[in-house]
Amino acid sequence: AIEIAMGRPEMECPAELWEQQPGESGRPDEQKLSMLMTVRSFFHPFIYRAMDEFPTLDALLLTLDKMEAPDDKILEALRVCTELRLPLMELLGDDSDTASTNRLLQLQQPNRSARWVCRSREERTSAEEADSLLWLEDHVA
Repeated sequence: AIEIAMGRPEMECPAELWEQQPGESGRPDEQKLSMLMTVRSFFHPFIYRAMDEFPTLDALLLTLDKMEAPDDKILEALRVCTELRLPLMELLGDDSDTASTNRLLQLQQPNRSARWVCRSREERTSAEEADSLLWLEDHVA
């Protein structure tokens, strides 16, 4: 799924995971996806264990005891992935057909304040705006 996510276009990628370099077309952020792979690899034995449920607390502790102690790299990757949990779920989810629509619907969420900015051709402020008369600015509160 991570390899598929790397090929996603900008409209199917949450802004938090999109990396834009000057003069390049942009792509999903490889560093953040690499952190996710690191976290998944570290927790693989725990996630894909033989038992779905632990019958006792001792069984849980025994399983956790078998895992190696995480180093600073793992802890930082876990922190970043936790912060980006929702964007990662969106990028790696199976809803690619509705991703663009879902992104627009997310603008209505209370934690965002989206607004339309309309300008006439005379009010252009940069060369990037030369062809745009109307665009959406999305500001996260």
